[in-house]
This record gives sequence, structure tokens and C-alpha cells, in this order.
Amino acid sequence: MKITSTVLKISAVILLLFILAEGVYALAVRPWVMRWGATDAEVALKLNGDQHIPPGSVTSTRAVTIHAPVEKVWPWVLQLGQERGGFYSYTFFENTFGAQMVNADHLLPEDKTIKVGDRFSYFGNGPEGTFSTVTEVEPRRLLGVSGWTFYLQPLADNNTRLVVRYFYDHGHTFMGQLIYFGMFEQAHFIMESGMLMGIKRLAESTVN
Repeated sequence: MKITSTVLKISAVILLLFILAEGVYALAVRPWVMRWGATDAEVALKLNGDQHIPPGSVTSTRAVTIHAPVEKVWPWVLQLGQERGGFYSYTFFENTFGAQMVNADHLLPEDKTIKVGDRFSYFGNGPEGTFSTVTEVEPRRLLGVSGWTFYLQPLADNNTRLVVRYFYDHGHTFMGQLIYFGMFEQAHFIMESGMLMGIKRLAESTVN
């Protein structure tokens, strides 16, 4: 089939719009996305768990202030993971990809102990790549999952600062970078910010 000049022009316009959109995202949106809610000090903060981040990985640091004491926030962090309370984010989007996620809206009655070496799943009982391992546990302070770190900082007036650091190792390959920058980064931001707001909402609801 012969490609007409009209098709070529339309393709060129679409490509140009895509490049412009990517440029706007990279320059204006991405800096905000990668440190959503976090201060300069929190972005620079050294956390137990950073040692698991491979050199050259893309790293984000996001944070939210929760109007509840650490004692009210920690139990929600402790039951993160699909085999526990889920991720308190957008269940519909998670299950669009077959995750079979059930996000708890209450503290589960099960034993709330979690220890280094425990499985931490993202996608049902899937194979390697769909789960991580708990690597750090500092009660009422920090939970580390293979480089995904949840840090609780007590604030005045019984408030808590929840800081979350995440890394993605794209392997410095073209396909890895295409997947990450083309889709994963934006999707992860939506789900992680939703998780932070979910923890905030649930923890604040338990404060009398």
C-alpha cells in the first residue's frame, strides 16, 4: 500500500506532539512527580534501606503529613502487602491488570508481627518479580522492602510525617528505559500517591 503525503504529515504531527508532551513532562511535571510532597531535607535524607538501591537506579522520595501519632500510623504500614492489608490505593486500577487486590479499610485482626525475610507481594501468588522481601524492620519507625522504604517521623502535636522512597532499576537497556519512562513512572506515581493518601485517611480516622 502506498503511503500518501497526508499520512506522512499526520504521522509527523503526532510524533511532534509526543515529543513536545514528553519535553513538558520532563521539564515541568517530572520534578514534582519524583518528590511529591517531600522537602529538600527529606529528599536528601539517608535511610536504612538505601543500601539496597543499585547505582544508576531511578529513585523517588515522596511524603505526606498525617494528623495522627506514629502509634496510629504504624499498624497501617505494618500490614502493607497483598498477603496482608493491600496497598490502600486504587483497587480498580490494580485489578485491571489482574492483581486480585483487596485493600483493607480496617486493621486486620491477625498477628501484626512482620520480620526480615517475610514475603511482600504485589501480584497475588505470582512468580519471582511479583514479590519482594522485607529487609528492614524498625518498630514504629521504618519498614524496608528490598529498597522500597517507609519511614515514620514523629512531629509536634501528635502528627506524623510518612516518607516513602522507591527505586527502579531499568538495567540501562533501551527496553528497560522505554518501559520505565514510557509507562511505569507515571503509573507508579498515581498508585503510590494514592497509597500515601489512603494511609493518611485511614490513620486519621482512628484518632478520637
